[in-house]
Amino acid sequence: MVATLKGTEFEEKYQPYLEKCENPEELRKYILRTHSTAQRYELVDELVEAILENQSDLHPDFLKAVLFLLFKTAPIAQVGMAWIQGIEHPETRQRGLPELSQPEQDAKSIWFIQQICKLASVASRPVVICFDQLDQPNVSADCGDSAAQIVASCIDKIYFQCSNVIILCCVMSDRWREIEQMGSGIPDRVGQWSESTKPPTAEQMIELVKLRLDWFYSEKNLNPDGYPFLYPFDENEIKGIASKGAGVRSLMKWCTEKFDSVEIGGSVTPSLNPEEKKRQEFLDAYNELLGRTSAPEQNDDQLAAIVACAMKMLPEEAIENLVIQKVESIKAKSHDLHLTISGSDSTQQKNVKIGVRICETQTAATFTAAMKKLLDYGKYGITRGCLVRSTPLPKSWRKAKELEQQLVNQQGGEVVVLKKDEINPLAGIYTMYEEAENYGFTKEDVSNFVKELKLAADNKLIREILSEGGTVT
Repeated sequence: MVATLKGTEFEEKYQPYLEKCENPEELRKYILRTHSTAQRYELVDELVEAILENQSDLHPDFLKAVLFLLFKTAPIAQVGMAWIQGIEHPETRQRGLPELSQPEQDAKSIWFIQQICKLASVASRPVVICFDQLDQPNVSADCGDSAAQIVASCIDKIYFQCSNVIILCCVMSDRWREIEQMGSGIPDRVGQWSESTKPPTAEQMIELVKLRLDWFYSEKNLNPDGYPFLYPFDENEIKGIASKGAGVRSLMKWCTEKFDSVEIGGSVTPSLNPEEKKRQEFLDAYNELLGRTSAPEQNDDQLAAIVACAMKMLPEEAIENLVIQKVESIKAKSHDLHLTISGSDSTQQKNVKIGVRICETQTAATFTAAMKKLLDYGKYGITRGCLVRSTPLPKSWRKAKELEQQLVNQQGGEVVVLKKDEINPLAGIYTMYEEAENYGFTKEDVSNFVKELKLAADNKLIREILSEGGTVT
């Protein structure tokens, strides 16, 4: 929410907060250090007013309660959490939030979900709600409906009143028949997409184990041809598990117990020389990191740092016909470029200098200002401008769209679509480099392995930026 103030008329006023808003813990500590208890409440009121200038779809009371949560277990956060949960708190009214009676709270239950969905939409994330364990046969004494029917009615209300939400519902067959008997089109909405589950067959279980083992062999740089089929598991044992109607969870538990009990002798594991061992350790650490690393969203400067870091780890060879000679990060002033990439075109025998600007803003004025800087080729001595952005421009941004067209059609620049599955691996490289010592490497080690393994060179986002030509998204 605080980050939405970037590029607005409030940016200068809240600059100290914007610098820390991507790390809520740092922001919290900064506010606690610089504001008294009374001042914190005043700050939240001011932030609510500023944020609503550009996010008018959010409700001020809900936004205020959410901002209170920044302070974790402090009294101010307890007020916000109690209000969202519908629990009475002695300071609710004192802190500017309306007191809701129980009937009012019940009536607003879906409204709270609606507000959460709107909040998540600003953060470019969907809300996922899962209703499970609806197999209770008891009937409610209040309305005479079963648990499944009550939840189905709730899903129906969310369906109509909320957007930016994915609803999952898991029910047993007999409970689904209860929902199917409900009228008013509820079954069609609750079961808009349905998938019936069955216990896996013996063949499916064997295939599942094989897929997982293939992944394991690849991760550990092992040759699967050097082991018996499904080693260290037995095919007949797996078929026996399947014949009992067991589910995947039971199979995985059995595999875990079996795997932990197997002793693999030294003759099975291929020996590696020190350099190969270190390379494998790097790959293991990098692949493990990828599973829990994602690039920050809506943070242009951090995304640019990730891209610049990867660009500096390209091998000394032509990539997209470009031999990189220098990558320079720009200490950006307002709306400035993020980096320039200098090199020589190996096919046309000419010098190339690409100016890169990442611009994820949802504000037309901020985007327009950034584009004007990117189009000023003379100021930066660039031969080609590159805009990197994940979402298409809204149709209402007419001026911004004109500038984007000018970049591609008149000035030979390009627009590259920022995709999560392409930036996340680069975020992993960036983390490994910045925290190299924590992983047992030097920064030079990380850079050399990235070059040798072409982790950056083979990345599609990097290649798109370096390639000549582009289309407007």
